[in-house]
Amino acid sequence: MLFGSPQLLKITNNNTGVIHYKTTDTIGEYFFRTSLGTYTIDVVLPSLYWESCQNQQTVVFTQPFDTSSLDFALQATTLCPILNVDLSTPFLRRCFGNTYTIQYCNEGTIAAQNAYVELTLDPYMVYQNSSIPYSQQNGQVYRFDLGTVGTDTCGSFWISVLLDCDSTFLGQNHCIEAHIYPDSICLPSLWDGPIAKVQGNCEGDSIHFFIDNLGTDLSAPLEYIVIEDDIILRQDDYVLRGGEQDTVKQIARPGSSYRIVVEQPLGYPSVLGDPSSSIAIDGCRTNPDGTFNT
Repeated sequence: MLFGSPQLLKITNNNTGVIHYKTTDTIGEYFFRTSLGTYTIDVVLPSLYWESCQNQQTVVFTQPFDTSSLDFALQATTLCPILNVDLSTPFLRRCFGNTYTIQYCNEGTIAAQNAYVELTLDPYMVYQNSSIPYSQQNGQVYRFDLGTVGTDTCGSFWISVLLDCDSTFLGQNHCIEAHIYPDSICLPSLWDGPIAKVQGNCEGDSIHFFIDNLGTDLSAPLEYIVIEDDIILRQDDYVLRGGEQDTVKQIARPGSSYRIVVEQPLGYPSVLGDPSSSIAIDGCRTNPDGTFNT
């Protein structure tokens, strides 16, 4: 197993078909209690750049308090870093400082040189401070240099932002986007199909959602849905050639919030992102008192 970060194991009861998952500790050790029977153990690979030296192993327990020890070995198939980043905050409070924790890991097979994270703050947020200094700022985009991130290494930092009082509402959505670099994919044949990306803005009394195909031509229609507050308002298909854009126009009712969810093509690899692309827009048209649904 890899040392430094937990690894995931898939444990299948061959008698019942029930599947359990177990995470190792940071030195690759794991412990799992079972009942009698036959079990198949698989390693869930940390990324496409690794392969297991054993596809799976089987263990049979025939008597109570029986024990077995299984070791797994992984080896690199491609020498390349693959960086992941995530961020979270327990809650947001208007008129106060709010702290986001940014966590990152290198699940690749070599160290990532000159790594950095770009954070795009919500328009209603003002940067206050952070546990590491930012190196560049362009409007609401802040860059934080990480240096070298070793193989199977994780780290974190935090940032504090002030959420504006006067132009926000209680319960309103606010978003921070994190992107980590280098973000290159070292498998050229990983995906050569269509890639859907959505954007949106408020124009007068309507919302305009834009669906872009950043990849190759679509061979079959794919689905999108438009959600008003928590109700699916409309459902339709889109078909785009590579580089084309489709516009979905939606009349905005006063006070309502809208979201579009666009399906990615079958086989779209998870390493490139979520199996759907979406964006939400709040308060395109407000109620007479200036409020909107949250």
